[in-house]
Amino acid sequence: MTLHLTVPSMACSACAETIAKAVRSIDAAAQVTADPKTKRCGASGGTPRSH
Repeated sequence: MTLHLTVPSMACSACAETIAKAVRSIDAAAQVTADPKTKRCGASGGTPRSH
């Protein structure tokens, strides 16, 4: 599953890294992209979750 979001308050690369760390704290295998210039980020799950 891939999720794309716009994050209006993302201002710098430190903000992007904070977002990436937060996603990876939930799914360590997730692929995360975050671009402060476009204020967009994306995350693709790496680990299927059981319900």
